[in-house]
Amino acid sequence: MTRTCEDGVLGPVEEGQGNLDQQANGACMFGFFCLNLCRSLEESVAVPVGQSRLVERGNLPSITLTQYTLRCGQPHGVEGDRK
Repeated sequence: MTRTCEDGVLGPVEEGQGNLDQQANGACMFGFFCLNLCRSLEESVAVPVGQSRLVERGNLPSITLTQYTLRCGQPHGVEGDRK
């Protein structure tokens, strides 16, 4: 599975949710949750802007794995923004 996120923009609620910190700080923080047992954040993975990272996560209660490709993109400028 591929998760792509934009630095500073909260992604959709899903495993590998992008940019949990909602800050444009040069990296995207992807979140993985303990959904079956505790429904809370279990692990977060930081990926610098312009890079990607492979992460494997177990699928409880089964013994299978899902491989995630996490990608972090540059924040898009707002129309009319002249930085």
